Amino acid sequence: MKTIGFIDYFLSEWHANSYPAMILENCKRTGREYEVKYAWSELEKSPYDGVTTDEWCEKFGVERCGSLREIAQKSDFLFVLSPDNPENHERYIAETVKFGKPTYLDKTFAPDYAAAKRLAETIESSGTKVFSTSALRYAEELIALRASGNSVTEVITAGPGAYGNYAVHQFEMIVALLGRGAERLKAVSNGLGRVLAVEYGEGKQAIFNQIEAPGMPFQIAAICGGANKFSTVTSSFFDMLIEKILHMFDGGAPDVPMSETLEVAKLIDAGKAALENPGNWINLE
Repeated sequence: MKTIGFIDYFLSEWHANSYPAMILENCKRTGREYEVKYAWSELEKSPYDGVTTDEWCEKFGVERCGSLREIAQKSDFLFVLSPDNPENHERYIAETVKFGKPTYLDKTFAPDYAAAKRLAETIESSGTKVFSTSALRYAEELIALRASGNSVTEVITAGPGAYGNYAVHQFEMIVALLGRGAERLKAVSNGLGRVLAVEYGEGKQAIFNQIEAPGMPFQIAAICGGANKFSTVTSSFFDMLIEKILHMFDGGAPDVPMSETLEVAKLIDAGKAALENPGNWINLE
C-alpha cells in the first residue's frame, strides 16, 4: 500500500475532510493501492468547527506526525493543503520538496504573483514533481470545449464566492481554455458582482463574473469554432482531479504545467489591482 501524507494549516476543513473518501473511491474503481496514512497540521484546532488534530486523525484512522520533516520522510506522496491560507504554501513546500516526494499543492497556489514565482523556483530547483490547480479545470463541460478541436476565442465565466479564495476557479477555467499570454485586465464592475475584462490580443478575450450569492453555480460561455457554447457546471470535477493526482503518483508527469499555474497567479494578482482601480487597465508583464 502506497502512503499519502496530508499537510494542512488546520485539518478539519472541506478539502482534508473530503479527499480521503475520494481517494478510496478512485482506488476501488481502478485497483490502485493508496491510503491517507499520515497527517500534520500547524494549528491544533480548526477555527471552522473546533475539531482538533488528534480528533481528526482518530476519525480518519491517520497517524499524526510531529513535524513537516517527519511527514515528508514517512509518506510516499504528499498533499499540501491549506486551501484558504495559501500564504503558508511557500513555507511548507520549502521544507517538503527536499525529500523528493511527488506532491499535489492545493489551490490557491500562492497569495500573490511574487510569492508564486518564488515558489515555482523552489519547486523547479528541487526537481520534485509538484502541480497545483483548481478542480474546475476538470469540469466535463470545460473538457468538452477543449476536446472539440475548435479554437476558443472568447470566454465568459461566472461563479460564486469571495475573490480571495474563489477567483482561482474562474481564472483556472479561463487559462485552461485560452492559455497563456493575457496582456491586460480591467475591472468593469465592483458592485453587486465583480466583473473583470481580460484582453489577450489577436481577438481573444475573457470576462470574469463573480457574485457572492448563495447557490450561484459556476458557468462557462465560449465562442468555439465560431459557434456559441454555454454550460452550467454540474459535473463531478473532483473525481477527475483525484485521477490526475494519482496518475502523477503512479509515475506520470504533473498534469498542469507550472507556466499555466503562474499565469493564473498573475491574473489573480492583476485582478486585485484592477478592483482597487476600477475602469483602469492593468498591464500584465
